[in-house]
Amino acid sequence: KVMTNPLIIGSGAGILVSAWGLEAPLAVDRSLELLGRFAMPVALLSVGAGLDLGRLRSDLGPAFITALMPLV
Repeated sequence: KVMTNPLIIGSGAGILVSAWGLEAPLAVDRSLELLGRFAMPVALLSVGAGLDLGRLRSDLGPAFITALMPLV
């Protein structure tokens, strides 16, 4: 079941293409680069949309401490 996961298949295909030294056509390369640039903002929006702000307000103390720890 793991071997049919699209992430595993894509990673394996990427490793093979890299090992063989193949290059994608320019249009495909630019399209994939553009998609890659949008991946992180879309992921952050998805995580933010799934937040339960009501629950966060009830546990504000631990959230505040967790946010301040990297600053110490």
